Amino acid sequence: MNGLERDPVLYVDDKLPSHPKIFKAGAKLGKNGPAQALALFMDGLSYSRSHLTDGFIPDQFVAVCGLVQRPLVVAKVLVDRRIRLWHRVRGGYQIHDYHDWNPKASAIKEKREKERKKKAAQRAAGNGHV
Repeated sequence: MNGLERDPVLYVDDKLPSHPKIFKAGAKLGKNGPAQALALFMDGLSYSRSHLTDGFIPDQFVAVCGLVQRPLVVAKVLVDRRIRLWHRVRGGYQIHDYHDWNPKASAIKEKREKERKKKAAQRAAGNGHV
């Protein structure tokens, strides 16, 4: 594995599990509600970061999420107007304020390309480590 494959690191606020919106969503979901809300929210966040979708989560991904039993019900709660962790958009969901906390896909791709060129130049010069 090269360093380029490792850069999609997901940073999460350590207060997220106790965020009021998680508990509001949880109250609407019932038993284990906060855990369900947190699980689907984190799964969507991870999907978006790893696929560089700028906070977009497709319907198909949500529908087959194996972390919660009723992912579409949980997603509906995450977009509730009193919660708004996600927004409903054409073809899926958009994470609320995604770019307040995460870099844009274009910036990540640009960084990767610079790193790739730097590594290629190092290898061409005989200074690269394999």
